[in-house]
Amino acid sequence: MARGTWDDFTEKYGFRDGEATEDRDFKARDNLAVALNAREDMRAAKLRAVPYEAPGMHNACILLILANPAGLSDEELLAQPDPKLCDLPDVAEDMDEELRLMIDAAYDPDPPPTGPFCPEHGVPMRCVNAGTSFSAYECPEGCRWVYDGDDGKYVSAASPGWEELKDLYGDEGSPDRAAAGSSARS
Repeated sequence: MARGTWDDFTEKYGFRDGEATEDRDFKARDNLAVALNAREDMRAAKLRAVPYEAPGMHNACILLILANPAGLSDEELLAQPDPKLCDLPDVAEDMDEELRLMIDAAYDPDPPPTGPFCPEHGVPMRCVNAGTSFSAYECPEGCRWVYDGDDGKYVSAASPGWEELKDLYGDEGSPDRAAAGSSARS
């Protein structure tokens, strides 16, 4: 079967009312959620793409775009009594084409790495602690960065700017706290 479309992943009657869903569609949906959640515009809009399997529904391979102002996990968002469904931020000139390319990449058995990328080394970073106000990232080369959601910038955890963020927000999102293994999410 052909690859799914944005409508297949987001609509109740997608994948021909659920009859055309294959295992690879669920994997692609999960990859697409990772790619969307890595986007700066999604974080800035405080949105989260959440894979949702709707057993007994027409289309069980759903991708929800949910408001996430408190920085909750997927499980916490889905457990809320009335999670707020949202649209994607329309930042690209041709968002349809961008989504088509993201979906094509999501079906790739070995999808290319998605951002965020280390400002110093240009390699993909791993989120080691997702905070409400900012998140800590680790580069495979060993450097650590903090994404300040208020400014939309990365600050090296070794820079004086990190101390300023730590003073503003306390230890939330601290790379030191993350290294100790508390509340790490990726």
